[in-house]
Amino acid sequence: MLLEFEQKVADFIKANKLFGSVDKVLLAVSGGADSTALLYAMRALSSENVFRAELLCAHINHQLREAEADLDEDFVIAQSARLKLAITTRRVDVRGYAGRNKLSIETAARELRIKNLLEIARANNCKTIATAHQKNDNAETILQRLTRGTGFRGLGGIWPMRVFGCEFKFVRPLLCVRRDEIIEYLEQRNLKWRQTIQMLIVHTGETIFGIGCFRRYNKIAPAYSWSNYPSCLNQPAGSIIWFAAVQIRYGQKLLIPMA
Repeated sequence: MLLEFEQKVADFIKANKLFGSVDKVLLAVSGGADSTALLYAMRALSSENVFRAELLCAHINHQLREAEADLDEDFVIAQSARLKLAITTRRVDVRGYAGRNKLSIETAARELRIKNLLEIARANNCKTIATAHQKNDNAETILQRLTRGTGFRGLGGIWPMRVFGCEFKFVRPLLCVRRDEIIEYLEQRNLKWRQTIQMLIVHTGETIFGIGCFRRYNKIAPAYSWSNYPSCLNQPAGSIIWFAAVQIRYGQKLLIPMA
């Protein structure tokens, strides 16, 4: 029998037709709370025949945290072995790539992560890659786009499915749950996870926040608790009204150019 969290994810997968008749799904697992929940929830759904695809795991070691990054990798390998799932790991030189291509660490990490996930998927004849983005990631992504200026498409936040080229698709089965629900699920199942929030970069949505941006988000984020305003945690379409409320309460003078 599925737990409430797992059933919620199952309903979201069905409503958004994330998998269809795919044969294999590659799970991108960092070892943090979100991806650990993705790993175990997807394994549970597979066992209950919510979908029939074979599950594979991938872990990208960005080598930005020295020994801690290696421990993240070891953790993911151990969890995959526990669930009897095949895993592929890759180590990437983010700093070197960033320097050679004159990119920020955030952009370099994202490009290398996507590149390697696609390579792993292709090598395993897998057309679907599942990532652990959740509701809070979606809210953070919308907030970041609002602060830097965005058009209506950007206000849509993270989509449940994104087609990459004509060959692959990225799916986000956890977009229906919040971070606190994920932690509750892990605790309910007595599962451990790596504290990847201490990383030099913070993975969110289709972008990666630098620590500075993440701190600015945390300064404004208490507005999420206002019950009288539409929350982009649950209603991304209400994000403009929500953001205006944040500006009024916190005195933020931020323009939103509608490109």
